[in-house]
Amino acid sequence: AAPFLAAVSEWGGGHFRRFLPADDAEAVAEWAARLVLSHLQEPHDLVVLTDPRRVRHLVQTYLLPGLRVGIPA
Repeated sequence: AAPFLAAVSEWGGGHFRRFLPADDAEAVAEWAARLVLSHLQEPHDLVVLTDPRRVRHLVQTYLLPGLRVGIPA
């Protein structure tokens, strides 16, 4: 998984650099990839990625709080 995560970090980091410093952007990209891989390896009925309401809940509950760390309130 390491080569895949490295590639995703580099690729995704390019997209997140519009919003974050380069080091943080790559870390966020890797973290997002790990969330996706985790879901693919252990899918659960509660996480239905085709349901916008459930995806919104997933993003607001697990992804956004991690992105807000270190951002002044």
